[in-house]
Amino acid sequence: LLLRGAGAEHLFMCGAMTDICVNYTAAEAHQRDYHIHVISDACYTSSDDGVAEAALDNIRYFQKGDVICCSELDKLQQNG
Repeated sequence: LLLRGAGAEHLFMCGAMTDICVNYTAAEAHQRDYHIHVISDACYTSSDDGVAEAALDNIRYFQKGDVICCSELDKLQQNG
């Protein structure tokens, strides 16, 4: 409700447990029609790299261009 009330359309996400918390938060945001951007180099998981990459692949399936890195975030900010 808070995000909708603020008029948010894009959500930028990062956090711990890429394969659990970030993955499921991204899925929920996508289902609620937000445009999501997961900043992959600002995420962490204690699982092995293959599990984390599989979670990011799952997130990429939701929306084209939704998994980005910090340098791409800078480009988005510059383009307004």
